[in-house]
Amino acid sequence: MLIHPIARGSGVAPAFLAGFAEWVAAQGAGRIELAVLDENERGQRFWRRQGFKHLRSTEPRTIGTKQHILHVLRRELV
Repeated sequence: MLIHPIARGSGVAPAFLAGFAEWVAAQGAGRIELAVLDENERGQRFWRRQGFKHLRSTEPRTIGTKQHILHVLRRELV
């Protein structure tokens, strides 16, 4: 999920996530999993505030021209 910098902190991201989680649950899913770049500390804080828990971290991998570690997070929907 990418939110334009101007809209960050306005509440649009939690509102979007709530609607998305509701829709996903209605489709029969029991959880949401996502990955956040290690360097995206603000993003990691956001997802944890939304109830996501750390599941695992990946080995460094090349994305574009940079090496990244990804943190996989999960939130149960039930």
